[in-house]
Amino acid sequence: MSGAPSDGGPLGQYGINIGPMIIGWVFRWLRGKLDIWMGGVLSRAYIRRKAERKEAKKQNMTEEEKAERKMAKAERKAERAAARDREVEEELQRYKWRAAQIAKMKEEELQRKEMNAQKTESSPQTSSSSHIPTDKKHAMAAAAELRRDHQSDNVDDNDKNSYTELNSETAFDDLD
Repeated sequence: MSGAPSDGGPLGQYGINIGPMIIGWVFRWLRGKLDIWMGGVLSRAYIRRKAERKEAKKQNMTEEEKAERKMAKAERKAERAAARDREVEEELQRYKWRAAQIAKMKEEELQRKEMNAQKTESSPQTSSSSHIPTDKKHAMAAAAELRRDHQSDNVDDNDKNSYTELNSETAFDDLD
């Protein structure tokens, strides 16, 4: 060997021998295909043998055993039908209950709207809290009315701290 490069194909210059890689890949691929084919054949054979055993068992049964099997099958079928009927009935009850709840909510909403409409028709808005006073005179009158309302409430001394006191001298100076 004189160091002359050998012809190893396009990857020969890198020292990679692809022949064994290709052969290994082909054998793995063939093994996978063979396993899949054998699995299918064995599975079909098992299913066929199982069906043959079941058929042989049915042929060896007496008329009385056949009648018992038919009765058991009819009972199971009736139980499944009864279970389906119960489920349908329960679902129907749930729908009826939900419809009643929705109707009740709509009726309550309608009653609230009617009560609000009656309140607005019967008593015009004279409350000072419903509008914002624009000048100092009206603002001071509204503050005095709020104080009177606050004093008429039966509130503990501890709860009075939660209310804000209106100072008529400083609170409305910016309205001028």
